[in-house]
Amino acid sequence: PFGQSEAEMNQRMMAAVGADVSDTWVKQMIEHHRGAIAMSETMLQQNPSEHVRHMAEESIRKQGAEIEELEKLVSDGPVDRASLAPYR
Repeated sequence: PFGQSEAEMNQRMMAAVGADVSDTWVKQMIEHHRGAIAMSETMLQQNPSEHVRHMAEESIRKQGAEIEELEKLVSDGPVDRASLAPYR
C-alpha cells in the first residue's frame, strides 16, 4: 500500500527546484518529509502492532515539526542556475 505514496513523493521531490543548491535541498527535504507522513498515515490504517503504531505516530509528529522548520528556510530569491548542477 506504500507504492503510491512513494511514487508521489519521488515526483514532488524531483519537481522541487529552489533558488540555489541549498534551497533545492530544503524544498526536496520538505517533500521527503511529507512522503514520510503519508506513508506513516498509511501504516496506521493497516492495524499495526502497538510499537509500530507508536513509531508511525512519532514519525508524523517529528516530520511535521521538521517541515515547519524547513519551510522557514525556503528562499524566494532569484535562481542561481550554476549552483543547481549537482541536481542534474
